[in-house]
Amino acid sequence: MMKTAWPVFALVLLLTGCGGDDQQNPTPSAISLVESVPVETALGRDDIPDTRETWLSMLRGAEKSLDIAQFYYANKDGEALEEILRAVIDAADRGVKVRVIGERKFYDTYPETLDRLQEHAGIDVRLYDISELTGRGVHHAKYFVVDGRQVFIGSQNWDWRALRHINELGAAITDIPIATAFTHVFNFDWALSEQRDIEEASAAADTITTSFPVVIEDSLGRHEITPVFSPRDLLPMGALWDEDAIKELISGARDSLKLQLLSYRSYPSLENALLQAAASGVHVSLLLSDWSLGDAQQQDLGRLQRTENISVRFTRIPEYSGGFISYARVEHCKYLLADDTHAWIGTSNWSRSYFHSSRNAGVILHSPGLLRLLHAKYQQSWEGPYAVQFDPTKTYEARVRDDGSGT
Repeated sequence: MMKTAWPVFALVLLLTGCGGDDQQNPTPSAISLVESVPVETALGRDDIPDTRETWLSMLRGAEKSLDIAQFYYANKDGEALEEILRAVIDAADRGVKVRVIGERKFYDTYPETLDRLQEHAGIDVRLYDISELTGRGVHHAKYFVVDGRQVFIGSQNWDWRALRHINELGAAITDIPIATAFTHVFNFDWALSEQRDIEEASAAADTITTSFPVVIEDSLGRHEITPVFSPRDLLPMGALWDEDAIKELISGARDSLKLQLLSYRSYPSLENALLQAAASGVHVSLLLSDWSLGDAQQQDLGRLQRTENISVRFTRIPEYSGGFISYARVEHCKYLLADDTHAWIGTSNWSRSYFHSSRNAGVILHSPGLLRLLHAKYQQSWEGPYAVQFDPTKTYEARVRDDGSGT
């Protein structure tokens, strides 16, 4: 399926809104959903822009600074991520200050891409071991900030597979207060990755003082946007905890809750909120990947499926015609739709560690215009040819993630 880059109104903002004096040339705000989908599938929508094209537009427009925070970085010759990395290197070559954060544990698995960036003049790379501070967990957030004006946040890792063999969802936002909030969190982690001193990191990050949500108006209507983060006990001053925001969305639903994740484990704080919503008559649907079919996970899903007003499905994406690809051919999106008006888009799967031990990020949206697109994307997977209704009386085989071939 052919996909377009950012809509024209947003692309124009990217090309004209960077550089110059911020007061004389303020950047108009905009927001766009962004997806990537597995090739050779029926997934993907023409009205949601493509990840690769969106990333390239943002990176090539950078003039002053580029802050990239990712779970891991994994390139492969001949794949689309090479263009993305080249755009980062080109930015450094034209004088853009580039900072890169990667998860320390995953560096041992995929060192080559980060080493390549670190070796290039003008690019500074730090490895972050958040488990030293939280006792467990990882740096699982996936976002980048351009010139303190634009931010991309979503499920997409900087992995060649995320651009071609995985169903992903994110949001590209042009708005200085939102980008500033993400920059504060980045600065906090940038300091922690080197010094491990929370007080010094807090000073480096400053306090997030914006009163959220911020309001953006564009061709899709009015959008209220709030950035949210985890873990709860490791946030710069003023940052909002995503779990509280998600629970508020759930409790405010009156008709439906639609949730898509890579994986789900029973976590009382969020599960009880879903159960209470179902008990009040809200229709809850939970869509997961076939990676989420371990024995313990199937027990958790079985309890939900047996609950009135809750329905659980999982998806099995066909293998690529070119052969098996490790850690791919899966739906990796992470978002929640509350009725026709509110949504959370983030980087967390749902289990306790994602909210209490790991760095994650997301946005809360009040946006009927974007919700129409999000509902359409959700229904494409929920009702599509790869979805399987979960039957608690059956035992399912989890998808093989790695066959040992290294592909």
